[in-house]
This record gives sequence, structure tokens and C-alpha cells, in this order.
Amino acid sequence: MVKFAEFKNSLFTPNWTYRQEMKFKDHADQKIYHYFFIAISVIFLYSCTPANPSSSKTQIPTSNSTSAPTSESLTQNNSEIKEPSETLLPANEGDSSDIHKATPNFEETQVSIEDNPLLTIPNNFEFPLSTITLFNPGNLSRVTSPFKVVAEIPKSLENRAYVELFGEDGRLIDREMIYNFGLSGFYDLTISAEMEFETKAVAETGLLRITLLDDYGNPLSINSVKLILLRDGNTEIAGYGDLRENLIIQQPQEGFESANSNLFVSGYIRTQDLESLSIKIVNEQGEVLRASEAVILETTNSLYSLFLGSIDYFVESPLEVQLVVESKSLRFSEIIYLSSIQMLLEP
Repeated sequence: MVKFAEFKNSLFTPNWTYRQEMKFKDHADQKIYHYFFIAISVIFLYSCTPANPSSSKTQIPTSNSTSAPTSESLTQNNSEIKEPSETLLPANEGDSSDIHKATPNFEETQVSIEDNPLLTIPNNFEFPLSTITLFNPGNLSRVTSPFKVVAEIPKSLENRAYVELFGEDGRLIDREMIYNFGLSGFYDLTISAEMEFETKAVAETGLLRITLLDDYGNPLSINSVKLILLRDGNTEIAGYGDLRENLIIQQPQEGFESANSNLFVSGYIRTQDLESLSIKIVNEQGEVLRASEAVILETTNSLYSLFLGSIDYFVESPLEVQLVVESKSLRFSEIIYLSSIQMLLEP
């Protein structure tokens, strides 16, 4: 051990190196101190570790009782804690190769989303522009007969289209087929039509709907606006407003190939005046092969709501189909929005 007198004298030694050598003179003493502090650290950590890990769970204290909780109370308390969803867990816990092969379960996904009190749409999600952009008249425009309809569609979708006008009682007032498209840009084509009507009252609410058809004559896309139909007066055209798509299919994507299973469908929709939302598988002849209803969940940060759905199907040979999602109006009992994608069903 370093003697205290020597160490004291070293404090007054002008040579700093000499003082350091005196302070750590005996190397064996350093080892003793080193081992001593290691032993103290091990004893301290061991004392902080509970002997039984299961007893470290936080228990809910009961009133008027300071005794330790029994096994029955532990079971009761643990039953109130919701376990996380196991949708993505493999069937065999030891086989990690099945993790990426698990198919989404619609019921479990729906429950896990509904239990989330803060359902939000990602801030970086980019809503696509509407396939059918209705420029004139805008939503809730006040029109007299006749009035002009102007809209645009992508140039790549140059197919047949028609414009319809419905009265507030659901009657079809006018329908105009459109076969010619005017070129308005590199990517867009202009649709124009003139609509005429007669009202049963001085004014009534109407529904203006544009339907775009595919090569087989099946609905490819539908967009619509509500109008105020006037018997007399002045026309007041509202602006076209938001040009984003009203109904968006996020999953699956265009050209998706799916084997016989449960087809999971999800996306976003504006829910104003919405009665129902249907998911359908349609063949080239327009026949509905399978159909189901979607579940709609409101979001906290957007005018759009999330929809979820699934369809079970089975085919014996590859089949090209159209996946259609359509929303029906609560007031008019007519389809107001429709989106679709082409996909391939395989055995």
C-alpha cells in the first residue's frame, strides 16, 4: 500500500510525473481495487434483479387490502389486457419461413383497425386525380334547361361514354350517348353534351352522372354531382372544386394476379350521401361472378373514409376479370361513384 506520508509529500513535489508515479506505485494495489469494484457491481445488480420474473408484472392494487394478490386475481387482471393481433404470425412458431406467406385475414384486420381510436390517413399519401373530371356544372350548381356538360377523361381511356340526369324521385330525365371526343391536351380528352329537362315542381334536386365504358361495354368509371334543377330563373354555375378521385382502390393494384383464395380489397372513399359500398368481380360479359359489401371506417384527419372488404372465389382456369367497387347514393338510390381495375384470377 502507498504510505500516507509519501503520498502527502508527493503533493508538494514540483515534478508532476513523479507525483503520478507515487500515486500508482504499487500495481498490485490497482488490481485489488479493480476486483473489489467489480464484486460490488455484481452484488448490486444481482440484488436489483427479481428472483421470479413473473412476479415483476405490475399488479392493480385493491382497496382496503395490502396483502399480495392471489393467482385468481392475477388471472382476472390479465384477462382485461388486450393482446396484440396475431394476423401476421405463422401457423407454426418454429417455422419462420411462413411469416411472409400468411394471407391477410379480413375479420382480424377489421377488428384491429376498429380498435384504433386514431385512425388516420398517411400524410404522404397522394390522392389521384379523378378519372372523369367534371368541370361544368360543378356540384350544387343551379341550372335551367338546357345546360352544357363539360368533362375530361384520360386520353388512354378513349371509349364510349354517356351522361345521365336523374330527378330527385329517381326517374331518368335525360341520357346522352357520347361517341366523339375532342382533343384538349396531350393526356386528356374533352367530353361535352347538352342536357334538357322538365321539373315536376318549381325546383328539385337532380343527379348528373357520367359513365365511362370499357371495350366490352361494361362500366369502367363513374363520377357524379348533385344539381338544383330550376323551372325558371337564372343559371348559377358553381366551381368544379376538388378534382381528386372520389373512390380509390388501393389494394389490389391494376394487373394483379391472384390464386384461389380470399381476395382482400381496401381503399378510400368520400362518404357524403353514401348508402352502401359494394365490391364485385365481373367478367367480360358483364356478369357478376362474386359480390360482397365493404366496411367503411371514418378517419380523423381527412374527408375520406377507409373501406375494407374481401371476396372468396375459386376458378379452374385462368380468368381475366374486372374488380369493381361501386357506391350507391342514399338519396337517389343510384350508383354515384365507381372505380375498377383489371386483374387475373388463377387456379
